[in-house]
Amino acid sequence: MFILLAVLFFTCALGEKLGGEAKVTICHVPNGDISKVRPISIGISAKEDHISHGDFDQHHFPDPEISGATIITCSDPCTYDVCKNGATCSYIENPPFPYTCNCVDGWIGPNCDINPCLPNPCQNSGTCSSTPSESNDYTCNCVDGWIGPNCDINPCIPNPCLNSGTCSATPSESSDFTCTCSDGFYGSICADNSNCNPPCGSGQTCSNQICATAGQLFFRISWNIPHDLDIYVTTPNGKSINWGNVGPSLNTDYGYLEIDSVNTGGTTENIYWSDGVVAPSGNYHVCVNDFDGFYGPTLPIPVTLTYGYPGNTQSTSYTTVNYVDYTAVCSPTSSNFVLTFSYP
Repeated sequence: MFILLAVLFFTCALGEKLGGEAKVTICHVPNGDISKVRPISIGISAKEDHISHGDFDQHHFPDPEISGATIITCSDPCTYDVCKNGATCSYIENPPFPYTCNCVDGWIGPNCDINPCLPNPCQNSGTCSSTPSESNDYTCNCVDGWIGPNCDINPCIPNPCLNSGTCSATPSESSDFTCTCSDGFYGSICADNSNCNPPCGSGQTCSNQICATAGQLFFRISWNIPHDLDIYVTTPNGKSINWGNVGPSLNTDYGYLEIDSVNTGGTTENIYWSDGVVAPSGNYHVCVNDFDGFYGPTLPIPVTLTYGYPGNTQSTSYTTVNYVDYTAVCSPTSSNFVLTFSYP
């Protein structure tokens, strides 16, 4: 069987009955020379022999859905309903496809048989149109509260707005959401409050009347009851940062305990890595210790742990449970363990 490498068009006659034997028209390739292909009428009994030697049947045409496929035809493919779903067909001499389909709205593909909106790829009641986007053959129009190419992202779940702020999926200058802060708080995620005097500088957050630096990575605890609590962070390299090893130094992987509540008399502690150093990648373990429990009974103190880096700031709640020896290294097995954060 010869490999057919071009597209030729001829008008083939229908099968006819001559000399008592049914006749059929096939496309004959003389001596394998595809440039000389022509329709011939032969007895039906000889058809299979001709086909086995490189001739081919009529009414074949390229299937554009098969990449690189080149099938020769003896007739105009537009007469065979190759364009689907109301599309119009135009005959062209353009191998390997001898026709082009002009699709109606809603359909795409070489034969107009693909509807990118069936089934609907847009989730959460989003509506689909077959207008190509940057990433897909369709565009999703999302309902309020949902974003993303398929309307499957809600930037307000979980709520990124701190301190009881409310989130709406309205893009802001810096993110896909907008926070409406509760009284006394401000900032893109309501992390800043207005009770710092003087006001905090660039890259800082006001936490319980104390300015805390975020840097490239930070871990901050805050609480509202006068009590000496301590934050402990273990880096991916096993270095511990706490009030007994404040840094920044090689022994803390250059993390820095910027605020120690025992020194400020406040209710905030903050560890951060400045923009000028590289925080190690990997898992950071965070513990909160009730140091006042060393002197007396431990109190259940509600604590807010805020942590992360620019563009990914999170918050969680924790209640202190006991005093742990301050020389201990925080790990997931520690009784005062809060969480593990993977950076970046």
